[in-house]
Amino acid sequence: MPKKNENYVALIGDLVASRALTPKERAEVQKRFKAVLEKINKDFKSEITSLFLITAGDETQGILKRPDCCYEILRQIQIDLAPTEIVFGLGFGTLTTDIGEYAIGADGPAFHLARQALNEAKEERKVYGKSILREVRLLSDMSLLNTVVDALFLAVSVLKSHWTDKQTKVLNLLEQRKSPSEIAQLLKIPGSNISRTIENSQYREYEFLVNSLESVFKNSIKFNINNKLSEK
Repeated sequence: MPKKNENYVALIGDLVASRALTPKERAEVQKRFKAVLEKINKDFKSEITSLFLITAGDETQGILKRPDCCYEILRQIQIDLAPTEIVFGLGFGTLTTDIGEYAIGADGPAFHLARQALNEAKEERKVYGKSILREVRLLSDMSLLNTVVDALFLAVSVLKSHWTDKQTKVLNLLEQRKSPSEIAQLLKIPGSNISRTIENSQYREYEFLVNSLESVFKNSIKFNINNKLSEK
């Protein structure tokens, strides 16, 4: 059973426009999706409470121990799934069901919030189209956390939306901790191109936003714990 009053992060991801694919294309995407999740479960095992799995063919769900690692995990899923897009809903809250090896059948406020967050993110994409291609939304019982995190998530999405395909290839490798010299060798481009790409894409600003997200998450955990202790 989950610990009483213990908060977890429920994460639900939904592939974008997967039903518009041909049966052959969809089968290939789902095969890649399964391989990506298996890699995530292995690489981030210490951060995961219940492993990720595919549900309903187009969705995945998992449970994380804490929120400050969630962007790194969902970003890795995005990179490995590209060019297929995926939208995420995050719910920060408690669970009411037993914690199993996989997140199938898990329920509670965290999952209700994650589902609501996912639906809101998808609806926002429909309303605003390409002007706001939101990739992630978070919901918790802390309104200030929701507001700050969603603003940061949106700013990150807006910055990334302006990256060209060539810039994205370079920056994705940079996010995977490849050095500029390694990237230049892998992509067979001059090293000077890497520096120019970082500058022109506002990658340093992107890094600042991601670091701010992690900082907000870490401080929200401390605030939540201290708040609960003061209530006892």
